[in-house]
Amino acid sequence: MVVALASDLLIALAKFVVAALTGSSAMRSEGIHSTVDALTEIVLLYGLRASRRPSTARHQFGFGREIYFWNFIVSLMILAVGAGASLLDGIRQYVKPEPLGSPVAIYVVLGFALVAEVASLYGALRAAGLDHPRQSWRRYLRTSRNATSLTVIFGSVSGMLGLMVAAIGTGAATWLEQPRFDGVASIVIALILAATAVMLARNSKDLLIGLPAAPSTADSILSIAAAHALVERANGLMSVHLAPDQVLVAISVEFVETGTTASIETAVGAIERAIKQSHPEVVICLIKPQSRTQFAEIARGRGW
Repeated sequence: MVVALASDLLIALAKFVVAALTGSSAMRSEGIHSTVDALTEIVLLYGLRASRRPSTARHQFGFGREIYFWNFIVSLMILAVGAGASLLDGIRQYVKPEPLGSPVAIYVVLGFALVAEVASLYGALRAAGLDHPRQSWRRYLRTSRNATSLTVIFGSVSGMLGLMVAAIGTGAATWLEQPRFDGVASIVIALILAATAVMLARNSKDLLIGLPAAPSTADSILSIAAAHALVERANGLMSVHLAPDQVLVAISVEFVETGTTASIETAVGAIERAIKQSHPEVVICLIKPQSRTQFAEIARGRGW
């Protein structure tokens, strides 16, 4: 991410220089876009570091959700700074159009920026395991709890779309001698940034409120609990992500009637160790001895 930060800063500088030389509103918007990307990476680096702090008496479950909070801040920053500034600049260029200079420098910078965005997107997809053709984008976007990875993916996709819009807008503005197209491109870039911000904010909101572990993980944990010799059945579980790689799990387990207090206590410890060995992301595991009838009665009261 540090390399991507340096790249975004250099590309942002190049875009602003070209925008100053040519008077292109779309290039100014792209410069703002790259600047916001750089600020995003700074915020996410801080969020990742803050989320790894150990738990304290005041924050007993640790600071894992810090990363979700800072991802939400990133979405607000994209909306306010990126989309807002680009929209205003685009409207200005549309209302009072100014002719553009030579587009050669624009296309050179856009070409380099596109290569950088493609490389960033490929790196993010590879880190998320989405570079394999059998991996489902839809399933990953629906089930992923890694807000940072989603932010990088959405940011790279929106960056590529913005670059294409800027190329089309500035091209139309110069070839047709209609600088208003440059303003239109800037407005479209603002809309792309706004849509990205809304999607990221929605995802961060769900994670801040609390999302459970993936169904496959929950099924695996229940199978591990049910496999113990003293367990009659594993009734069910509740879970919540404290961070992308930190999960709290509460399991309802019915033990055999012949189990003693001491043997059940030993079984609880063994089950917890087995779960954490198979699923290192489970940082807190709570096991509640409970009959199936009691569990079903409580579950009905929840209404879901």
